[in-house]
Amino acid sequence: MVAALGAIGIYGGLGFLARYYLMPYLVFVVWLDLVTFLHHTDADIPWYRGKDWYFLKGAMSTVDRDYGLINPIHHNIGTHVAHHIFLSIPHYHLLEATAALKPVLGEHYRSDRARFGKVFGRRIRAAILSLTKAAKFTIRHLKSSRLSGLDLGQVWFKSGGTSYPRPK
Repeated sequence: MVAALGAIGIYGGLGFLARYYLMPYLVFVVWLDLVTFLHHTDADIPWYRGKDWYFLKGAMSTVDRDYGLINPIHHNIGTHVAHHIFLSIPHYHLLEATAALKPVLGEHYRSDRARFGKVFGRRIRAAILSLTKAAKFTIRHLKSSRLSGLDLGQVWFKSGGTSYPRPK
């Protein structure tokens, strides 16, 4: 692959390679990172660590989202809960599996049908707040040397910032 890209770069020039390979590749990677970020961050989704984590808890730590016209183009990418529970399910069965899972999971099924731009803005603001609060929390408790009494097994990614348990 590297040899082919090198040959294309030599034959067509670096501008050609950047325009027709690098830029589409970067757009695709950013899109996949964004979708992954939105599926795994929501005010209702806990993140588990250490002994608090097991497969089903981790699998349920996601949310289905609606990406509009992008859903069918990207193999029903919005049906993420079923993908987490059934790891080897083919994409063409995700809608069917999601419809069957909803009544079984009941209140444990998470879905957010808000518009993409609104959700993205909400999650980015929450991430910035969380990072700011986490940094302040860490600095404050490292200074007081009380960090060892904490149980950080479950972390909530909330709109107001990450909520940590109080030190003992």
